[in-house]
Amino acid sequence: TISGGEHPEVFALADFIYGKGLPVTSLEISFIERLRARRQWEQDHTIDMTRTKIVIEREIRQWQIRENEIKMSQDTCHKLYKKNLHTYIKTDEDLTQYIIDFFIYRREKQLKSQYTRIDVEATRDIRRIKRMHQLRQAQINAMTSYNHLGAIGMSQHGNGCHTTLKSPWHKQSTDIITNFKNTTSKIHTPCSNLNYLIDRHFHHIQKSSFNFEELLPQNALVVKIEELDRLRTLEN
Repeated sequence: TISGGEHPEVFALADFIYGKGLPVTSLEISFIERLRARRQWEQDHTIDMTRTKIVIEREIRQWQIRENEIKMSQDTCHKLYKKNLHTYIKTDEDLTQYIIDFFIYRREKQLKSQYTRIDVEATRDIRRIKRMHQLRQAQINAMTSYNHLGAIGMSQHGNGCHTTLKSPWHKQSTDIITNFKNTTSKIHTPCSNLNYLIDRHFHHIQKSSFNFEELLPQNALVVKIEELDRLRTLEN
């Protein structure tokens, strides 16, 4: 409190230790009071220097105690900060791992669903192709016939089916290597060891000729030619 006609007491920054700030508590006020007493004591030169030394040492110890308290408080804050930092890092790592696991799970689920869909579509396409193949085979078998010359060539259009067969005089392509390796093929000999005619085309023609001769009447195979002179004599 300042009365009328008095001036406020001014302290230099050198009078306070680093980091103390302005006096706001009873401890800082006691420091100021001791500082005032010290100034009065310094102005009185009648006091023994030994006492001065004792007072200085006492103030130094008090300031050391205060600095130790500040250091302990800072160390406690540092430990709490490190603990909170480790907790934050662990929580962040757990959250990141959870997000990664969830992303992997969702991606695997998508891939599994895509694989299932592709598998179902592939199975359906295979079945559809098999049905189309069976349908075409049935149409080919229904629309074609076989005789001793082979399949009759024809062309069919309809129901998405287009079938073209070769003419009966066209022979199917053969594998020359397979025929050459086979010693009973037509490349080596026309007949096998069992006296079987390998040329199937000629065999069918010969068999058909024999069947045709069997169906003919017997008198059709006998040649009967009358003499012209004898016929003229009978006419006359």
